Amino acid sequence: MESYLFVAIGGVFGTVTRYWLGGLLSEKWPVAFPIGTLVINVTGAFLLGFLTSAGAEQGLISQPWRLAFGVGFLGAYTTFSTWQVETLRLLQQGSIWLGIGNVAASLTLGLLAAWLGYWLGRAL
Repeated sequence: MESYLFVAIGGVFGTVTRYWLGGLLSEKWPVAFPIGTLVINVTGAFLLGFLTSAGAEQGLISQPWRLAFGVGFLGAYTTFSTWQVETLRLLQQGSIWLGIGNVAASLTLGLLAAWLGYWLGRAL
């Protein structure tokens, strides 16, 4: 039961952080491109890559905290479904290149961020 509590608490903080950061970035850069979702997904990929290597493989983070942060916080923080809908909207609005750019940037930067986080976690 303790595991569920850690996941739930992490999820609350992840959701609030996503809502806050997405709104902040949308206000700062009010453009058609969904920059907030991109930043959230890339930073989430980096953090999960780091957590995987530093936490699980290096043993620097205990299991309950890995659950709280990896499953709870990052599960609520990252926005894959939002990314899908925003990309669909761009395509439906005829912004084909923005839609393709969103897919390319999210996949490329997300994978790079996950690798960088993983590499940094192993370097500890």
